Amino acid sequence: MYFVYILQSLQDGSYYYGSTSDPDNRLVRHNRNYEKYTRNNGPLKMVWCVPKQTRSDAFVLEKKLKNMKSRKRIMKFIDEYKIR
Repeated sequence: MYFVYILQSLQDGSYYYGSTSDPDNRLVRHNRNYEKYTRNNGPLKMVWCVPKQTRSDAFVLEKKLKNMKSRKRIMKFIDEYKIR
């Protein structure tokens, strides 16, 4: 099982999107500055997470999220599909 997640920076409110097979461990890695992209934006909290059956399904949804450029669209998406 794979998961698509959205993290939000508690520092500046920005969002980060990703996919993983272990979302809890992934959040820990982001908050410990192991991941280059989020290194200077922590601490981070997980605001959304959804399971997907396959890795390819997860990547399709992750790409869709990354193509949402509008912060309002992302916030609306999170509110409408709040899973976690």
